[in-house]
Amino acid sequence: MRTLLDAVHRHETAAFVLLTYACSWLLWKAFDRAYLNGQLFALPFIVLGMYGPGLVSLWLSARSEPGPRQGRRRVATIAFLATWLAASLLITLDQVLNEGRAPTALAIAACVVAALIPAAVLSSAFRGAPGVRRHLATLVRPRGAPPYYVLAAVLFVGIWGLGVLVSRALGLPVSQRDLPAAATSLGVAGAVALTFFYTCLPNALGEEVGWRGFALPRLQARLSPLAASLVLWACWALWHGPAYLGGFAPQSLGDTLAEWVLVLPVTVIFTWLYNRTRASLAAVALLHPAMNTATRFLPITLAGILLLFVLAMACVIADRMWDRPPGTGPCCPPPGLA
Repeated sequence: MRTLLDAVHRHETAAFVLLTYACSWLLWKAFDRAYLNGQLFALPFIVLGMYGPGLVSLWLSARSEPGPRQGRRRVATIAFLATWLAASLLITLDQVLNEGRAPTALAIAACVVAALIPAAVLSSAFRGAPGVRRHLATLVRPRGAPPYYVLAAVLFVGIWGLGVLVSRALGLPVSQRDLPAAATSLGVAGAVALTFFYTCLPNALGEEVGWRGFALPRLQARLSPLAASLVLWACWALWHGPAYLGGFAPQSLGDTLAEWVLVLPVTVIFTWLYNRTRASLAAVALLHPAMNTATRFLPITLAGILLLFVLAMACVIADRMWDRPPGTGPCCPPPGLA
């Protein structure tokens, strides 16, 4: 066991990817059929798998910089309770309004249990092992200029919206997006708000804590930002596979392959924003749910896809992402970036 733990410490990035796959895929495979059949006892396990990247990265961070829990207990407790309450409400609303679950006592209990996971992640930023608090520091204390956060919030609304305008100007067909079921009771604005805040939970506290907060800086310590993005793209895209292909979020093979292609420029843009904000986890934690919300409500057109690739190429060229400046590392973004 000691030899295995030493190997994990020496090869943190590879260990992170393999353990994340094992954690998420095993949980999804074990419980997705029960979840799809309406058995909500499976919900906390599905959610636990969704948080695989974040939870594995926190465990590895605690091992890399061990020590007693530090920080302000009262602040951590308030953060835990506030997040637990908000997450319980958001998960319950999503299950009832979007998934069509009956609001039974068992369903609400499953949502409340599932909400413990994001609450535990966020509260550990205020009181946890030294490595965990360092890992999550820029999630609760953002870095970088404020305009980058505005950009993160509106970027994909702009990309998909401009794609629709260009397509209509050229006389190209624009498919209609089916609104989520919550729009019937909450209206479009309410459904947008629910989608955004609900997706903040797994996108920000699960995926981004792991993929960008842990894996990306370690990849950039050895590789150029562009090469690191390519490696991360392959790992991140593949991670979603079991959820999409016969899993709890099923979609066709064609749609899955198309999404994997689109994730490539998305990953490059995420890396660009992460570096531009001096390795701020908060920036990509905002960009991810904003992207997913815009994609849920706005049509995806060929013009929008082309614009996405052009923007990714512009990021690569503007910041010379094929270079790795000296001194770049997990906490040291390339010199000169704001």
